[in-house]
Amino acid sequence: MKDLNNLQNEQEAALNPPLKWAGGKRWLIPHLKLYWEEHHWRRLVEPLCGGLAVTLGLMPERALLNDLNSSPLEVN
Repeated sequence: MKDLNNLQNEQEAALNPPLKWAGGKRWLIPHLKLYWEEHHWRRLVEPLCGGLAVTLGLMPERALLNDLNSSPLEVN
């Protein structure tokens, strides 16, 4: 059985943002997780989601995503 650290590392590697985005918030994830853990039952609202770093880093059950550039949000 895999230990918890290996599993966590695999999950983090698998959920990297699909796009490198100018002004990306990937570096904020460790700091945001501290706050998100207390409020994980809430809906994440991201008005400027860009490359999806925060959403993929926090993995909320519910989220409202928006951006002025709709390209990252379109599903083909």
